Order: sequence, then structure tokens, then C-alpha cells
Amino acid sequence: MVGGGGSGGGKRRPGREGQQSEKTVDVKKSKSCEADVSSDLRKEVESHYKLSLPEDFYHFWKFCEELDPEKPADSLSASLGLHLVGPYDILAGKHKTKKKPGSLNFNLHWRFYYDPPEFQTIITGNNKTQFHMGYFR
Repeated sequence: MVGGGGSGGGKRRPGREGQQSEKTVDVKKSKSCEADVSSDLRKEVESHYKLSLPEDFYHFWKFCEELDPEKPADSLSASLGLHLVGPYDILAGKHKTKKKPGSLNFNLHWRFYYDPPEFQTIITGNNKTQFHMGYFR
């Protein structure tokens, strides 16, 4: 039928749109909350890498911690073949295991040959293809 009767052509009930938009606002507020990562770790990442990372970086770390609390950086390796690297090494404490932490240049840490200087690798995949993802500073 054209114009009315049964297949979505009717009027909307009053008041439903207001309820939906309120729910949308609540969802947006909950997404913008700060991840439960200590300010000391955040400052350490910022001091080593000379950049402040977005909140989704820390939320993703907490998600990976839920998947594998002992090794969050490797929590995606079995299912997706991905490893968290770079600034995630700071959160995992891997930088403290080096004998000379001052000798490591964090700006070159996990830099690939064709990466521009403003690119910061945070996830690596297949070493053969050199698949990696990151942030542009």
C-alpha cells in the first residue's frame, strides 16, 4: 500500500524521541570516563614518548587486562595474532627489565623503516608483512 496502513507509514508516538536522545546522552557520558590507569603510569608514558595518548589507548589496555591479567600485551596474540607494543611496553613494565633504560630511544622504539617520524606504533601483527598500527602524533 502507498501512503498509509501497516508498513511503516504511520505516525510516531509522541514522547519516544525524547527518551531515545536521553539514552544516547547517557551512553556518551559513560564512554568518556577515564580508564583506571594510575596517573604515575600515564606520566611515565608521557615522559618517555613525549606525547599524551588519548583515553581510548588506556581503555584498550584495561580491556586486554581483562582478557589476560598476567600478560595483557599478548592477550590478542592467540586469537588475532596481534601484540601490544611501544607505549604499552611502559604499562606492562617491560622497559624496567632492560639493563640500561636510559640507553633506549623511545622515539625509535618499534619504529618501522617506512614509518614517518610522527607515527607511533602501538600494535604489531605479522613480522613477515610488517603489519602494524599506531597513532599519528
